[in-house]
Amino acid sequence: MELRLLDKFLESYSKDFFDKNYNTDTSKLRFSLASKCKDTDDRSMLEFALLQLDAYRKYRSKLQSFLKDDFSFLFPSMLAAEQSSNYLVSRYHAEVVKSLPGFPFTCFMDITAGLGIDFMTIMSMCDFNPVNCTAIDMDPLKAAILKYNLSRTPFKDAKVVCDDSLMYIYALPTEHNLSNAGESVCTSAGRLIFADPARRSDSNDRLYDPEECLPDIVGNIDLLKKYADTILIKYSPMLDLHRLGAIFNDIRNIHIVCVKNECKEVLVEISKENKFREIKVINIGDTIESFNIPYNEWKSTDYNLPYFSDKIEEASICNGLYLYEPNAGVMKTGAWGYICVKFPNLQKADTNTHLFLSSDYYSDFPGRVSKIDSIIDKKNKKELKGNKINIVCRNYPATPDKIARELQLKSSPDNSRFLYSFRFNGKPIQLTTHLANR
Repeated sequence: MELRLLDKFLESYSKDFFDKNYNTDTSKLRFSLASKCKDTDDRSMLEFALLQLDAYRKYRSKLQSFLKDDFSFLFPSMLAAEQSSNYLVSRYHAEVVKSLPGFPFTCFMDITAGLGIDFMTIMSMCDFNPVNCTAIDMDPLKAAILKYNLSRTPFKDAKVVCDDSLMYIYALPTEHNLSNAGESVCTSAGRLIFADPARRSDSNDRLYDPEECLPDIVGNIDLLKKYADTILIKYSPMLDLHRLGAIFNDIRNIHIVCVKNECKEVLVEISKENKFREIKVINIGDTIESFNIPYNEWKSTDYNLPYFSDKIEEASICNGLYLYEPNAGVMKTGAWGYICVKFPNLQKADTNTHLFLSSDYYSDFPGRVSKIDSIIDKKNKKELKGNKINIVCRNYPATPDKIARELQLKSSPDNSRFLYSFRFNGKPIQLTTHLANR
């Protein structure tokens, strides 16, 4: 929808329309209402209304703290909703801000505002004065809708700018404090910049390297540091962590943020006069699980990894043996040596199999811990048929779907039983396990 139609849309589509049609299929609604559209503008506004219904239904869980029953929150596009932060992740961003040196900050600028979820959450949880907060987006419709959404909240006094964020910052006077207050502050202390560079090319291909994302944070990091002591940058979960150390000089911490064991992003702290401290692996579920890896330990290549060398084919090996599977964030770090130091009696299953075995039980291991029940052979394969069991494959020459078909197994996400298929000492093996804490 064109920006010029926004005011007319707000007049034409009231809360009653969304209440009445919330559970109606949008295809049927489009068919029934299209004939009532008098011109192209009416059709455009109808499509925008249908977009709101689809977005509310699809992203209500993801953005539950923002989507109220009054339907006052607007989406500029489905892509903007898709790319926005999960409300749980945005709350974690705010907690990170609270832990940064220099908190509480005087001024806050989000230079890639988009839907504004991070912007509003950080303002709210970190008690920023909205007058000292600026959100920038170069898309006119996104900027206008963010301004509208803010107007319905306690943050209506925050400034929304439609501009190229780097050009906007470059044009600021040196003493500018990145706020609406107009006060002159000649230092970058007390300022925070948040950035979530676009990870899509013009041809809609996914981008993973920081130097390819827009705006070009890497090429303009000195400009950003001129105006803010602290910068938070959100990158793709597919990012190679080793690239970050080569690109940025002032990394304080790296956060690998997961939700329910799905890696969502890599969050980078840039802070002046701070050495690289650690990599924080965060898994957000019913609680927030954290596993911190000191930078020097992560970077070290001096580890002599222990490998499990016993003959696991012997039935006695299953007696009291535990299988350890690191969570997705730890998997991304590849810090196998540190894991074996942190949990001394863990042994790796194979060079390229990132599973560990031990006769010791570590309740604080960052991942799934299960107790081995049996080794799968030709004899007991028949006993498994029809069972409900979760299948996990690691470095194994078959997929979970193929194994499920061959053994006629049923998956159950609530089930505590697992069938692990992996390569052990160079040979494929299958084990059944159950969660150690059940």
